[in-house]
Amino acid sequence: MKRPTKTNNDAVYRQLDKIAMSAPKREHAKAQMRAADDAVEAIAHILARHASVAVASARHEATMAQAVDARKLVGQAMGILMERFDVDGDRAFAILKRYSQDTNTKLRDVAQHLIDTRKLPH
Repeated sequence: MKRPTKTNNDAVYRQLDKIAMSAPKREHAKAQMRAADDAVEAIAHILARHASVAVASARHEATMAQAVDARKLVGQAMGILMERFDVDGDRAFAILKRYSQDTNTKLRDVAQHLIDTRKLPH
């Protein structure tokens, strides 16, 4: 994300110099403009922080949803193995894990394949 930059007020400063105002008034006006620039920059930083928190939160929620979906698939696949081979949950998970490692496939994908085809991958 780009860092906000201060606005370029050189042209405004030159105009202030041309206006027939006393030096103290001119300096006061310039100081007010610099303060306004600083305030705008501070607000931009705050908004950027809020946006980054919102994006991180959305990513976290998406990741958690994917994890829950994967857990459901693995649970269904374990149920299929438990029924078909009369094994307990630990053994069913070990079977899925072994096929995942042997085929270099994500556990979620092995589970999905088993659910879809009712066969373990080769």
